[in-house]
Amino acid sequence: MAQFDDKNIPLVSVVVVTYNSAKTVIETLDSIIVQTYKKIELIISDDDSKDTSVEICEKWVEKNKNRFVRTKIITHTPNTGTSANMNRAFSEAQGEWIKGIAADDKLLPNCISNFIDYINSYPDAKIVFSRVVGFGNMEAAKQWPWLNVKRFFDNLTPFQFRIVLSSQNFLPAASVFLKKSVWKGLGGYEESIPLLEDWPFWVKAMSNGYIFDFMDKDTVAYRLSEMSISQGIGALSERYLDSSRKAISYANRSLKELGFSYIYLYLTRRLLMIHLPGISKLVFILNVFNPTYYKYRNTLLLFKKLQFCETT
Repeated sequence: MAQFDDKNIPLVSVVVVTYNSAKTVIETLDSIIVQTYKKIELIISDDDSKDTSVEICEKWVEKNKNRFVRTKIITHTPNTGTSANMNRAFSEAQGEWIKGIAADDKLLPNCISNFIDYINSYPDAKIVFSRVVGFGNMEAAKQWPWLNVKRFFDNLTPFQFRIVLSSQNFLPAASVFLKKSVWKGLGGYEESIPLLEDWPFWVKAMSNGYIFDFMDKDTVAYRLSEMSISQGIGALSERYLDSSRKAISYANRSLKELGFSYIYLYLTRRLLMIHLPGISKLVFILNVFNPTYYKYRNTLLLFKKLQFCETT
């Protein structure tokens, strides 16, 4: 079709990852077909769903495939987790840029157009985050403070950003727009951490010198649900908790790469994983002559202050 022939605009791969998503995936797919940006490839990757997710996607794609430059549905057995599912989808993607989306979230109509406008204005950008809006269970939104992370980009230096990110994940994965060459160069998502693909990847990217950009526009509607595996305590399986522990360890190791005093801080901070009275005081004593400790502590205090400040 003529709308796909312009070689001056990049092909964007929209990657939808599904797992037992029969109830929500149509909303996700419908949000992609109405994108104002036209040169889109659609990749759907299913991780051994036990419901009718694959059948629903196949019928939808057959009906709407002419809207896209290319479509592809990937299925896999057995279930491997989100990290491997994302890697399979990204491997198949042919676009220069990739917009990933979970099969219960939605792209806002100008999502891809806004990102393309941004990278045209900032050609050095390779990993771009944005604002997201919440929908669904808005009570759950009160427990999720990352709907707007602009304040962190505005107030943290890249070095402070890395320190905080080595301690906790605060970036909305739903919003990221990623250059495929970055994913490939970093070796993809960490499949040894099957159910938490995003945080280790951000840490790995920063450890390899990448700077994150932020576009101050809403691009994604993020479904807030008490039953979401990443939001609801009741849904947390032992497998997810194991991935969470591995992700924490992986992220914390980033401190060791910042120099000798950070190695010492990393080693003593591991004591904090032992939930016993007085451990925090012991960590302070062990680091009392470590100037890095005070930089680290002050950075986390600044982050905490920003975390609870009012957002617009």
